[in-house]
Amino acid sequence: MLVGAPLQLGAQGQVALELLSGESLSTALALLEDIHQLVREKASLQESLEHSEHQEGKLQELLSRLVEKSEELYCLIPVRGRRFERLEPLFEEQGVSRHTDLVHALVHLHLAHQLLMGAQLRAAGTLQWEPEG
Repeated sequence: MLVGAPLQLGAQGQVALELLSGESLSTALALLEDIHQLVREKASLQESLEHSEHQEGKLQELLSRLVEKSEELYCLIPVRGRRFERLEPLFEEQGVSRHTDLVHALVHLHLAHQLLMGAQLRAAGTLQWEPEG
């Protein structure tokens, strides 16, 4: 039988595969795309030579949205096994890229897990498959 082994994310923690669904992984990828776009907007705004009050307000709004989206991501894909996690908002492209790589790896592991479970059930004769028609 397959045992849900945690996936290591560097020295930061682990993710238990059995806690993740395909839907939550898809949602996490969409969130990461949103976060990546916000990070690009933030970098563009910070590179701008003119620092008006309007730009400062927009920057604060972007940072707030990044924190909010990061919180949503950490709720979907906890990197410390749903134990206490100090929130580290994704403000830089490197962090977004690292989490995107993690979620892509989790998607592949999730699919492999489903295939192996199906093969085990089929080998045990417990899988009842009826063709759609």
